[in-house]
Amino acid sequence: GDKDDEIRLVAFNFFEKREKKINVSINKLLSALKEADDDGAKGDICGKLAFAYWEFVYNELARAELKDFYLDQALSYAFKTENLSGESHRISLLKGRILLRLGNVDEAVRAINRALELGASPDKVVPFKAEALYLGKDYEKLKGLFAEHAYLRHKPGIGAIVSFWTGA
Repeated sequence: GDKDDEIRLVAFNFFEKREKKINVSINKLLSALKEADDDGAKGDICGKLAFAYWEFVYNELARAELKDFYLDQALSYAFKTENLSGESHRISLLKGRILLRLGNVDEAVRAINRALELGASPDKVVPFKAEALYLGKDYEKLKGLFAEHAYLRHKPGIGAIVSFWTGA
């Protein structure tokens, strides 16, 4: 009906604007990267680029044929950030999330564990570690992870999953 068409047009317009905004941001960051003259500035810009490319995939704005490109770009800039600025829990967690999407579970677990070692909040990291353990079919470690972080059963989104795996 007409109302459905209007809703589709509004949604399409919203996503198109979001996509353009990310593209503009990426273009500005790429220009700034060319002009940056020290590793600290380059590392900061590469980190922003990693998150910008990731945003396409995370927000489901990437068309199927471009999704792998955006994931590869995000991962590449995440590694460049670490090479230029050192490790950080934000970039390590981002790498883990990207690697999960790419299906590289073992590398994702290493990156996620590194994020924890670097001081990432378990509240933010445990859901991704749990996803990696589930994808790797390591259900005993998954149960142990949720038992260790049983307080998560009170959090929206993951609470029901924690309760299921801990039998609570």
